[in-house]
Amino acid sequence: MRGGRLASPRGACLELPKMDGYEVARRLRLEPAMRDMKLVAMTGYGQEEDRQRAFEAGFNAHLVKPADPAALQALLGHTGFLGGA
Repeated sequence: MRGGRLASPRGACLELPKMDGYEVARRLRLEPAMRDMKLVAMTGYGQEEDRQRAFEAGFNAHLVKPADPAALQALLGHTGFLGGA
């Protein structure tokens, strides 16, 4: 955060003891500077309802732990996903 506002990171991995990732995604989407941020949920929950819940919260992608390194690299390397060329 800078001056009470969120900065724009290129990437972050969060472990959240008091707020779940769904709530973080919902709050980030309320911030004008964060509305276009690409969000990836990486979770131990992989049922269809879990995926749907992630997308409804504002995530762009959903991966189940342990995530396949090649799938993660492909996702993050996807043109424009993290602001790359």
